[in-house]
Amino acid sequence: MADASELPSHRGTAVDGAVTLDGDGRVVPNGDLKRLFEYFLTGLGRASPRALRERLRAAVVKRGLPPDAVAGVLALFDRYLDYREALGELARPGTGADSLRAAYEARRQLRREVLGPAAAEGLFAREEAVDRHALEKRAIMGNDRLTAQQRQRRLALIQQQLPADVRRSRERARLALELRERTRALREAGAGEARIHALRQELVGAEAAQRLSELEQRRETWQDRLRAYRRERRRVAASPGLAPEDKAKALDRLLSEHFDEHEARRVKALQRIGANDGG
Repeated sequence: MADASELPSHRGTAVDGAVTLDGDGRVVPNGDLKRLFEYFLTGLGRASPRALRERLRAAVVKRGLPPDAVAGVLALFDRYLDYREALGELARPGTGADSLRAAYEARRQLRREVLGPAAAEGLFAREEAVDRHALEKRAIMGNDRLTAQQRQRRLALIQQQLPADVRRSRERARLALELRERTRALREAGAGEARIHALRQELVGAEAAQRLSELEQRRETWQDRLRAYRRERRRVAASPGLAPEDKAKALDRLLSEHFDEHEARRVKALQRIGANDGG
């Protein structure tokens, strides 16, 4: 197997994750440490667990961790590997609510058995909160005894139980979807750019609204350039008096006249897949 330093999944990347020490110099199991483990484990299949463990050791030593902390990281990594191996032996869950909840509880119990309660809670707190939210949301949506108002109240309550970063991420996604839908509705109704800009300011604020307007303008400009190039390209490609070699050279010249080197690579990629590009 390849040495971990040569793995394609690691080439050209910075090591993700971090190691946090408490006041006594002990390793704190948290989401950052889990990301660090998963970064190195992207190499499984191309490098052995032992090689990846050595790569992890070298990385944390390079960060200046004391020997006891390095040993603590590696001990947790070994247990994390044991957990992943045991996880693969669990039965695949069905799609029913009871089956999904049983699978969640099985994963949760397995983590505590293999990693220990404190490490399991620290490494998987975020993931378990998201999984628990998904199960509770499914139960609420499937409860026909709830009124629409009761359902919305319960959904809002469990939303507040998610980690703050997850709530922020979901709120951004919700706003983006609402903005797209309302913008499309305004355009279909014939609204002008001033009304659309006002909507953006209302939903995402003045600075973000300005960035969206500038991005949209860049996309429109790109599309105009792309359409002009494609018209010229079709004209050259259809020229009956050009030999194949001359036609190929003419098409290359046309590409370089319309686009810089980076843009030309982008256009060629689009041509290969026959795609349009929104910019």
